[in-house]
Amino acid sequence: MDTYSLGIDFLYYTINSIKEYSLPILVVVDFQEDAVIRKIFEIGVKGYLNIDEYGDALIGKIQKLLPSSTQVRL
Repeated sequence: MDTYSLGIDFLYYTINSIKEYSLPILVVVDFQEDAVIRKIFEIGVKGYLNIDEYGDALIGKIQKLLPSSTQVRL
C-alpha cells in the first residue's frame, strides 16, 4: 500500500477492513512515529515492519504470525 500518497487515514481504514476476516495483519510501511505505530496495534495489527528493513527481519515478522509448522522463505 502506498501510504505516502494515500495517507495514514487510508491505512487505518484498510486495517479495519481486513481485520474482519480474522487474519493476522503485518504492516510494512515507512511510518516510524511512535503514535502511528501504537495506533495500528490498537486497531488490530499483529506485526509492524519498517519498509527499510528486509530479509531476516521480514521473515521473522511473518513467521511470528503463522502457525509454528509453517516455514517462510524468500
